[in-house]
Amino acid sequence: MIQDMDFGKFLSDSFKQNEIPVVSTSKIQYPTGFEYLDYNAGSYLTVYDEDEDPIYTYHNVGIQRGSVNVIIAKSQGGKTTLALALASAIITPYMKDFEFIRNMSMKHARGNTKVKEVPFDGQPIIQILDTEKTLPVDYVKKVSQFTNKQTKSCIMINPITTDKDVIKCLEQHVRYKTTHMQKVQMPMLDMYGNPIMEYPPTVMILDSSSQLLLEDCDDPAMIKKGKNAATISSIYDSNVQNTSGARRAKVITALYSQLVNYADRFNIIIFSINHINKMLPINGIPVKQYRGLRAGETIGGGEKAIYLANTILRLDVIKNVSSTGSTSINLGEDVSGFISVASWIKSKTNSKSNTCQLVYTDRAGYDPLLSNLYQMKTDGDLKESGRFLYVPGREDVKFTLKNFREVYGEHPDLLVDIYRCLRDICAKRLDNPDRAAQHDKKLMDDVRKDIHDEFGKSEDVNDMDDMFAELINS
Repeated sequence: MIQDMDFGKFLSDSFKQNEIPVVSTSKIQYPTGFEYLDYNAGSYLTVYDEDEDPIYTYHNVGIQRGSVNVIIAKSQGGKTTLALALASAIITPYMKDFEFIRNMSMKHARGNTKVKEVPFDGQPIIQILDTEKTLPVDYVKKVSQFTNKQTKSCIMINPITTDKDVIKCLEQHVRYKTTHMQKVQMPMLDMYGNPIMEYPPTVMILDSSSQLLLEDCDDPAMIKKGKNAATISSIYDSNVQNTSGARRAKVITALYSQLVNYADRFNIIIFSINHINKMLPINGIPVKQYRGLRAGETIGGGEKAIYLANTILRLDVIKNVSSTGSTSINLGEDVSGFISVASWIKSKTNSKSNTCQLVYTDRAGYDPLLSNLYQMKTDGDLKESGRFLYVPGREDVKFTLKNFREVYGEHPDLLVDIYRCLRDICAKRLDNPDRAAQHDKKLMDDVRKDIHDEFGKSEDVNDMDDMFAELINS
């Protein structure tokens, strides 16, 4: 008798233990605390039952697991700072309280799902590949807001020069994960209702890809003594020739292909920093390299690097932050910085063209809470009372963008209220919100009907109905 077996199980059973089985599953995204930025790259993940009816819907927001994300801006746009802020937010839940994450994931699993206890002796890490060799560790500590101990154990800065240095570091990164980390259950189920098992996220920041030398084209080690040895001038001359340009494009393509493949396989989130440069017009006509760039702009790496990236995030500085300038935004005495518009000009997780504003200050770099409050104020989602602001429903606590940190320190419960408020505000930025809203309404109507059918016209039915509605809205 032939036993029923689907193709996925057949493939999994066919692989050896040290090989990678082919599995169809949903891809989790990691929130970073920059709510508008997270939702601009987010989507709805709906879990269905066996009859294709929706059970519940997640807001799957943030940076996608195992992805290559390019951050671009002109000089002094805060690219590295934002990458560090996003990276630290991604790994922090796994650093501080891994048991909480595991328990939360078990709670979200179905009652008949048993989660196997797995060993976990590796720290989530941020590996910074510094091609410019200018990044001090104290600045990294300041932006990540880690302690000295956390910075030492979780952040590594590797000064590198060539593309082969990147591959060597990637190889070490993968070896660390496979040796000291095990796949664990993520705090959500996939669309089929199955647990999502992943390596805990780790991060690699390539700062910056435009400064990277390609070993086969322009490696300084080629300069040797001797009559026929290559010189700096000869290497430079060869780099500006067409043959060298073709080799460089081929090397860049191979490099990004490796980054994409291993990032996805081992859940390494890669941020590649790149610069927006000027492109010379062709026959006097300005051209643009990619739809997210303006005419006369280009970024390094060529078309293949753009094509292979999961996302491209563009930052444009639009305003200054200062307590003295007449046209600047005043966020407090001696607080300087700028406001940037952040645009996902390429995204494989959200098809909408949403933008948001992020706030950079000299005190903390890009600040997630201040950025959220500033965007809420700009959109009119914070209520005003004279010169003060307050979160809807919390008229008892008023603040300004100058003293919000002190006020929130005295009222930590306000953080729960503001992020709950932001969840409703930002939901409209997700893909397919109407479909998800219909699913949620159908679920709520079905449960309410069950309540009324079971309890009839008893006095408690309305109270239970209201409690359930409040639970769903929360």
